[in-house]
Amino acid sequence: MIDNTIGARPIQPMVPLNSTADVMRKAAEIRQINQQTELMRQQTEALRQQNSTPTLDPQTEPDANNATQGLLNGRGWLPMTLQERIYFLGAAHDMQQVYGDFGLHFGLTSQQLANAVEDFYINPANLPLPVIDALQIISLQRKGVAPPEVEQRLVEMRRKFQ
Repeated sequence: MIDNTIGARPIQPMVPLNSTADVMRKAAEIRQINQQTELMRQQTEALRQQNSTPTLDPQTEPDANNATQGLLNGRGWLPMTLQERIYFLGAAHDMQQVYGDFGLHFGLTSQQLANAVEDFYINPANLPLPVIDALQIISLQRKGVAPPEVEQRLVEMRRKFQ
């Protein structure tokens, strides 16, 4: 035996439209339904775009200007959002955990570290330096290494990446 009630809608009796007011009311109802449908379509599309695989912005995609020897540098760091910077720092931390100690020790929150890297790149001479090298300099400073020794290391890095 087949159950005909599954998925069946109650049948709406046809109401005759006797007046212009009835027609206008019905037309307004249809317009409202169409507007709601369009709004739901737009919201769905916005969610789809928001959840789609992110594409890199040409300003932050590694290229000759914002990467040095294939490594993200200051020109690539500065246009990044705070969230992108924190993701990058998290990845650097994970790499250190997996591949061994790179000598990066900070005692800072991710946001504080992201701000320290941004401050490092305020000096235009540091822009070509890879972020990983900026992190090494910040780590040396945080460890209390003498400023002349930190400056010497920075000069060596600048020569290397000119």
